[in-house]
Amino acid sequence: MTDPYNPLYSFLFLSSFFIVTIIILIGSLILWIWMFIDLLRRKKFEDKTVWVLVFLFLGVFGAILYYFMVYRKLGKATN
Repeated sequence: MTDPYNPLYSFLFLSSFFIVTIIILIGSLILWIWMFIDLLRRKKFEDKTVWVLVFLFLGVFGAILYYFMVYRKLGKATN
């Protein structure tokens, strides 16, 4: 029978938790940059200043809000 308090199990759990956390952080950073670039590329968008402030103060949550409230409704920004 294996010992559940073996340090190897703790190490495996913590390392897998660390890897999942890093993947989530990188994904959220990519989402934030993608939505911020889309916001800056929109030419005729009246609320651009408000959205920049939302991005800066809310971070990833602002990017998620932008995705659902603007990007999905209006589509990709054109050049």
